[in-house]
Amino acid sequence: MWSPQICDHLAVTRTGSVDAKAHGLRWAGSDEDLLRALIESDVLVISTPLTPETAGIIGAAQLDALGPEGLLVNVARGPVVQEEALYSALKHHGIAGAAVDVWYGYPEPGGIGKSSTLPFESLDNVFITPHSSAITEETFRGRSQKIIEVAGLPSGVIGSPVTCSARPAPSAETSSAGNPILLDLQQLVL
Repeated sequence: MWSPQICDHLAVTRTGSVDAKAHGLRWAGSDEDLLRALIESDVLVISTPLTPETAGIIGAAQLDALGPEGLLVNVARGPVVQEEALYSALKHHGIAGAAVDVWYGYPEPGGIGKSSTLPFESLDNVFITPHSSAITEETFRGRSQKIIEVAGLPSGVIGSPVTCSARPAPSAETSSAGNPILLDLQQLVL
C-alpha cells in the first residue's frame, strides 16, 4: 500500500546518525527533530523498543504536530505512545486515525484482562488488533482493508496501484515529488 514509489520517507533516531541518502530517505534527524518530522508527515509508524527513553515519547504535543489528517501506526509497545493523549487525539479527531497492535495491558494467565482502561473500541477511527502473530490471507486482507478505510483511501485499492496527494509541509522543505511523507520511528534508540 505505502511504498517508496508513492511516499517520501523520513527517519528520526536518537542520534540522527542515519545516512538519509544511503537509505532512500528524504532526510533523517535526531530525536530533537521529532516535532519537525511529525509536522511534515502524513503517517507515523512506530516500531521502536520500549525503553526508559522511549516510554511516552509520543504525547499530546507530538500528536498535535501530526495533525488532523495524520495517521498513527503503533506496532512497537503501547506505552511508547501516551495512552490518554492517543485516546483524546482520536476521540476529538486531533489525528485522522490509528492502527494499534500493541496495548497498555495484557491478559493475565487464563486470558482475562483489558488492553486499556480507556474505551478505544468505541471509537470509529481506530483499528485495533490483539497483538497476535497468527496471520492468514483472509485476516491480512481484512486488516489491510480496514487500514485503507481508516486512511481514507479508495475502496478496492488492495492489489491496485495507489495514488496519493500530499498535505503541504508547513516548513520550507517539501517533497520534490509532491508525495505523502511517511515517518518511521523504528530506529529511534540507535
